[in-house]
Amino acid sequence: MKANPNIKELMQEIIVIYESELKDYREILGLAKKQEELITEGDYQQFNQLITTRAKIINKIDNLEKNLFSYKKSLAQQLGLDLDKDFLTKIIQKELPFGDDLEALIRNIYKRIQDIQELDQKNKEELIIKRNKIQHSMTRVKKGLRVNQAYNTKTTNYEGRFIDKK
Repeated sequence: MKANPNIKELMQEIIVIYESELKDYREILGLAKKQEELITEGDYQQFNQLITTRAKIINKIDNLEKNLFSYKKSLAQQLGLDLDKDFLTKIIQKELPFGDDLEALIRNIYKRIQDIQELDQKNKEELIIKRNKIQHSMTRVKKGLRVNQAYNTKTTNYEGRFIDKK
């Protein structure tokens, strides 16, 4: 980054980083949709591989955010703004160069994040349902095994097991 870049250059750099983040969020959304299919198919090995892939993309987004911070800080200093949670809203309201592009990007990113969260919640609920079905099946199998074991026990006592007391 240059020693004292102008506002237009800073806005362009911020937009480039946000465009890269948007691409990554779209990729995560695609992976979440694929995970939904894998849950339906019961392919949990592939499902786990997608989790690993998602983690790598999230790390990439974290690195982009770290790079973004220095540009935001420079822009905040030049505009005399605080770098707080309302920073982007303040930038958009200032009608800076590329402000409309930045607003559209931010809205698109938030929409993708919302879509991802909704799909992840749906996938989580479906996984819980599948887990409960498997647990129920395992319980039935265990009960069956116990019944079979009762018939297959080695007998050491040949007398009757039940004694009628009249």
